[in-house]
Amino acid sequence: MFATLVLSVGLTCQLAGFPSVDDRLAATKRVDAVFGAQSEAAKSSDEKILLSRKMLKTAEGERDPATKFVLLAKARDLAIAANDKHVAIDATRAIVSAFEAPESAPEGKWVEKGEEAWDAAHGRTVGRLDAIEWFLRAEPTASGLDKALIEKRLKEFADSLREGEEYLTSLPPQEIITHERPDQILIPVRLENRSYSHSIYITPLSDSGSHVAFRPKEKFKTLSGLVGIADTADAPVVDTAVTFRIVADGRAIWKSKRIQKRSDSQSFSASIRGAKKIELIVECPGSNGHCSAIWVDPILSK
Repeated sequence: MFATLVLSVGLTCQLAGFPSVDDRLAATKRVDAVFGAQSEAAKSSDEKILLSRKMLKTAEGERDPATKFVLLAKARDLAIAANDKHVAIDATRAIVSAFEAPESAPEGKWVEKGEEAWDAAHGRTVGRLDAIEWFLRAEPTASGLDKALIEKRLKEFADSLREGEEYLTSLPPQEIITHERPDQILIPVRLENRSYSHSIYITPLSDSGSHVAFRPKEKFKTLSGLVGIADTADAPVVDTAVTFRIVADGRAIWKSKRIQKRSDSQSFSASIRGAKKIELIVECPGSNGHCSAIWVDPILSK
């Protein structure tokens, strides 16, 4: 079924740059048409692992770069949600083998970039995945101390998957109000020349804003991540500065600075202990022109 669907795209898989947001939106629709129901039904870790491996296998024969990327990103999401370190690393290896490294980092700097990303993650399991991607790019030609460092970080990463973090986007979104179609908000994004596969793309309505809600499991105590204007915004400055807010059970728990420039961002960490409902809000008091507002890799942790 899926083979027929992807063959209609008619593109040849090759080492490619990061797919555009429009390509990712279209690819996400194609992937969800086939795997969406299965993803919704996968509740247990075992079910998520099986589906993750199935998507990874499907990606091997995929010829459209954007569809391949979305398949691999979703396979990696499921693997991390299920704490399957092997599939998570396999999916990342597949991304590295299919897509070019960012131009901002020449090959000789990949280990250095990996270590910078590792430090910036501050121990967050899913944040370390950015570092692992750099290390895997450097791995084939690494030697000596670089090779030892890569091996050490891969082991640490595999161990860290057991710490109990989960992407907020692994939960079904509810009460969606956005300029986008509701089925187009959960897509990979790019911010500050880095790609993120577990984010919420939620352009606000003019003179109003955007809104999406989630119902987290009781075991989680903290929500953390980034907010900002995506690199894909088609102007360096959006028409109206926007403010991001987090509300838990009707109570405001976090508010961002006003953000108006492309690639500008702000990190957040908020206590959600005991919350039954979390609302992510983007306030836009004027025109929404060029405003690609994103919640980047929001993470639930115990």
